This record gives sequence, structure tokens and C-alpha cells, in this order.
Amino acid sequence: MYKPISTYTGRHFDPYHAVAADLDVRDIAHAQSLMTRANGHFPAFYSVGQHSLACAREALVRGEANQTALFCLLHDGAEAYMSDVTRPVKARLPALLFDTLVEARPTSAQWQTVTEIDNAMLSAEFLHFTGEVIPTNAPPLQRTPDWTQLPFDRVEQDFLHLYARLRG
Repeated sequence: MYKPISTYTGRHFDPYHAVAADLDVRDIAHAQSLMTRANGHFPAFYSVGQHSLACAREALVRGEANQTALFCLLHDGAEAYMSDVTRPVKARLPALLFDTLVEARPTSAQWQTVTEIDNAMLSAEFLHFTGEVIPTNAPPLQRTPDWTQLPFDRVEQDFLHLYARLRG
């Protein structure tokens, strides 16, 4: 028998019939703080939450608007509900997520910036953790991410704090 996903905040999320009321930034911050990048194949724990924070902070260092940094912070938000699945599978959820938690959808220019930062971060993460060069066409990062293995509760709180700050 099919049952929806029970979330950290006690919601019941149905990925086939998702509605705005099912989404909570606290669920995203918590889940992403416990999820590993590279599907756990880095030699040290580095969370999707840390990745998302690094992307948002990179956007701010580049002088991007708070809203663009919010899109960076939440760009992998669907993974909190559906794990890391291919882009076509999770294509619908980000629109609902952005509508609900940012109250806007990214323009094509904003999404290009999010994608560039995400790709640059991916390249930097692989180089740092594995020594592997992942070529991208993205401009290089302007700030060095914090590669420290942080406790999940700190990542969760940093995520929520940055979200609140960017929302103003």
C-alpha cells in the first residue's frame, strides 16, 4: 500500500500530488544536512546542505541579488523529498518549491547563474575531495568553500539562518 513520505516536521509529502502546504524549509535544511554529496563517494562526509550553503554564499560574493542566492540555496531542495534523482524526474518539484519558499521562479538569467555556480561547485568539490578534475564551462569560484566536516545540526541551523536572512 502506497503511503506518503513522513518528514522531519511531521508533514506527509506525496511526491505524486505535492502541494505547497507539504513543503517546509525546515524539512529541507534538516534532510540536506544529513545527505551526502557524490552519493557518499567522497572520502569524507560533505553534505548537500553544505553544498547548498556554499552555492548561496558564492552567489552573494559574486554580487548577485538575495533572490538569486535563495535560488542557489534551494536548487537541490527536491532532494530532501526525493533523494538525488535525475533532473527530468525531479523537474516539477523545484517550481513548486520556488513558488512556495521564494514566492517567485528564477528568470532564465538567474537560472543560468544558479547552474554556473552549481557546476563550478561540483568541479571544486571533486577536485578537493578526490583530486579528480571535472571540466565545466562555469566561471571559477570567487570564494573557497568551507570543506570542514560540520555537524549536521550546525549545517541545518546555518541553512535556516541564511534562508531567513535572504528572505529579509
